[in-house]
Amino acid sequence: MLLACNGVASAGASEPAAAPRVHWGAAEEVPGTAALNAGGSAAVSAVSCWRPGGCAAGGFYTDASGHRQAFVVIQRNWAWGQAEEVPGTAALNAGGNAQVTTLSCAPRSAGGCAVAGTYTDSAGNTQVFVASQAGGSWGAAQEIPGTGRLNVGGLANVGSISCASAGNCAAGGFYESYPPPPDSPNGNSNQAFVVAERDGRWSRAEEVPGIAALNTTQYPDNFVRSVSCASAGNCTAGGLWWGVYAQCSPGNATCPRGFVLSLVNGRWHRLVQPRGGGAVSSVSCWHAGDCTAAGSIQSINSGTPAIAFAETETNGRWGKARRPAAISGDVITSASCPSAGNCAVGGNDGSCECDAGTTNGTFVFSERGGRWGKVDNLSGPASLGTISSLSCSSAGNCGGGGSGYAGDDQYGNPLSQAFVIGERDGRWAAPETPPGEAALDLGGNAQVSSVSCPSAGNCVAGGSYTDAAGHGQAFVDGTS
Repeated sequence: MLLACNGVASAGASEPAAAPRVHWGAAEEVPGTAALNAGGSAAVSAVSCWRPGGCAAGGFYTDASGHRQAFVVIQRNWAWGQAEEVPGTAALNAGGNAQVTTLSCAPRSAGGCAVAGTYTDSAGNTQVFVASQAGGSWGAAQEIPGTGRLNVGGLANVGSISCASAGNCAAGGFYESYPPPPDSPNGNSNQAFVVAERDGRWSRAEEVPGIAALNTTQYPDNFVRSVSCASAGNCTAGGLWWGVYAQCSPGNATCPRGFVLSLVNGRWHRLVQPRGGGAVSSVSCWHAGDCTAAGSIQSINSGTPAIAFAETETNGRWGKARRPAAISGDVITSASCPSAGNCAVGGNDGSCECDAGTTNGTFVFSERGGRWGKVDNLSGPASLGTISSLSCSSAGNCGGGGSGYAGDDQYGNPLSQAFVIGERDGRWAAPETPPGEAALDLGGNAQVSSVSCPSAGNCVAGGSYTDAAGHGQAFVDGTS
């Protein structure tokens, strides 16, 4: 009796029921975009949730004049409101090309969201903006302080934003330090920047400290790809620098290299280079000074296989890079780590069907308790494509999405098919097309760009599809 009560089952007992997967709800056109998107091109580029049923999304639409405008939309109590143009961008976007590129909502903080993106000024220069939510309403967008002075070449972008609490965020991207001459070997002069917000006030953007010393050429191509904030004033950013003479290891092929840097008590510290040696595609922090940076060493020579790596920071010190043999040759595009030793990474195998405009071998790979498990090579709509976004709410509970190759249109242009995938209690379900999207995507070209999972089994995805008239539309899809 005592043994039975402590879990010893009888011979005839059934196996415990499998944990339910993420139940994706019906995809829907972002409410309000039908009226805004008169020009027929729209997409969701970023989603973020502060709790189940409380999320924000942002992207772009094209107005009747053919100008691209930035929008945001809020979900409250599981219902999406009406999309609206980001307040203040109408005045900034005199050149008619704006969009939200990244968005973050602080966990458990209703109204603690911030968006960042790009716009074109009256001189035709691409500039960067940020806007914050306060009291349930969006404040006016503003040019990221300091970027106007830095962006001499007139081309800037925000790669990532992260908010630890309302009014406490950080962001990073790149600006063009000077117009590149026609003989520039890589056509760029991009320099990476970081910027932080503290108590609702944004500081001035600054060049990533220490990156100037890495520029082995006068034509740099450096940018921040990912930012993660664990608490107010404590964040980590990661990205890549691509000097023409940067050398890969192993071999001598030219390739991008990575960097990480930390914001500690509101001050950015000098960058360090991950021992893995490759470009950092994703950073995820669960506590101040405790993060994982993931990415790949990938040569521009197509015959050289990629080398995926993950490197962990503990108490502010980066350890030895791990290169899991199971994903040797693969490219990591996204990572999410809810706690120490518990991560999920996703990407593709690095090979390219260039005529189809896609990569092969989409995968997800999970770490539990400090040990990496079995690689899940995705099939179906995800087989020819890649993961664009992963989000984990707790160990073994994640969601993700991306797009896969779905054939060519009548002109030979590649078409994509959106997919979502969920993990529950350490088990990944098979990838699936977002429910209901088939009825929307009559033009046959859809993708998921961003996923956010605020709790186990609760995720929201956002992206784009093509309607029967061939117009691009924005969609969101949440759990049911």
